Amino acid sequence: MKKGHIFLILFISSTILHTCYQDYKLQKNHHVTCATITSIMYAPRTRGISYYFYVNGEKISTYKPLSRNNFNTSVSSYINKQFPVAYEEGNPQNSEIILNRDVMAIYNLSIADWCKCTDTTWLKPWDRFYGDNPPW
Repeated sequence: MKKGHIFLILFISSTILHTCYQDYKLQKNHHVTCATITSIMYAPRTRGISYYFYVNGEKISTYKPLSRNNFNTSVSSYINKQFPVAYEEGNPQNSEIILNRDVMAIYNLSIADWCKCTDTTWLKPWDRFYGDNPPW
């Protein structure tokens, strides 16, 4: 095996381990607050979201790829809306916006907690399609 291949394998492995460790730290030591979505990139190969939130009066703006959050509605309807965000204590740049039930479960967030951040009136048309089991 060539040295270049070994370096590439080591680089990819360390990147994956770092990402997993960041997720682990966030899930173990997080706080939840409200974030406002500023933009969404939704393309076949690239999905990402920009949002901001405040921690101790400091505005934290970030962009994150969307891995666990899936959209079941027009993405433009999410712009300027508030959703819960989990952030790591001491490192608020390590955060994840919470847009659906799967991610809510990771952070032990209830529907009632989720609704504290979210104005659910814009979601009401979904009620007639999903009833008590909406996609979020």
